[in-house]
Amino acid sequence: SADDTQSVFERYDGYWGDKPSYDRLEAKVVPDPRSRVAALRAGELDLIGGFWVAGLTPVEAKQLDAAGVPVVIDPGNVTLVMAFNPDRAEVLKDPLVRKAISTGIDRAAIAQALYLGYARPAGNLFSDALPLAGKQYDAPVRDVAAASALLEKAGWTGGPVRSKDGKPLTLEMVVSPEAIPGARVVAEVIQSELKEIGIDLAVRSVDHASKHTDMLEKKYDLGFFLTYGAPFEPFGTIVGLFLSTFKNDVEGKLVTDPVNLDPLINAAASASEEEVQPALQKFYDWLRDNDAIAPLIYVPTIWAHSKRVQGFSVAATEYDMPYENIVLAD
Repeated sequence: SADDTQSVFERYDGYWGDKPSYDRLEAKVVPDPRSRVAALRAGELDLIGGFWVAGLTPVEAKQLDAAGVPVVIDPGNVTLVMAFNPDRAEVLKDPLVRKAISTGIDRAAIAQALYLGYARPAGNLFSDALPLAGKQYDAPVRDVAAASALLEKAGWTGGPVRSKDGKPLTLEMVVSPEAIPGARVVAEVIQSELKEIGIDLAVRSVDHASKHTDMLEKKYDLGFFLTYGAPFEPFGTIVGLFLSTFKNDVEGKLVTDPVNLDPLINAAASASEEEVQPALQKFYDWLRDNDAIAPLIYVPTIWAHSKRVQGFSVAATEYDMPYENIVLAD
């Protein structure tokens, strides 16, 4: 049965294949996050979590863990990436400036501020949890001296806000906490860190709808994107966010370059099984060599379950509900 409040499934013992160990499953609709957490602690729910389904915040996870509720952290297969928009900010056309900004960001601090240590700093577009993710690099370590030297080399001098040809080094970051929870916190961390290397970063918060409009119309200098995650990777994100000939009316593009990038993407998309990995590596190498994007963290997936749930394991994608191996203790 199903209605607006829940869907109920009952085991059919005449089924030919493997059958669940329990005879009934109730998938309840509980929109309010705090109500879900309270219901789990009260024993009214057995399982909550997931990236999109019924997400748990790191704070909630810490509270549940402290209360003795089992918490399961999956490393995640979605990456939070910072985009540069050189079409609006002329300064971002210079790869030295892009590299300086990326070098000036403390990814470990962002992981701690946003996910209380549950997230991993990112050194790549995709994490090693995904197939065809390419050669894996350690996340860049923040180096204020190196970042400052790069800006000096690019001709941006002085302080406290650097300038060049009489123009201050000022940028705007657009964020939406509705679209990406915690985005404002991350932006403020980056704002403080870039100030130390002489960049004045203004942060503009918008609602979910305005964020999509601003991204599509490129009304930002710096902005956040999320990769699509399994099962769509790697080509879901690569085609959706990088291929200039693919129309993306939802969130716009991370980077496009019809001359240099499109041929690499098309070659990888048409490559044979034996050739696809080296073809994709050329795409990843181009992004890295040009500091075209700044991957920040691999976003974790957080689940929590009651103590009577045994055998729980995180499913491969958000579209597979992780019920298969669960056994309910008496």
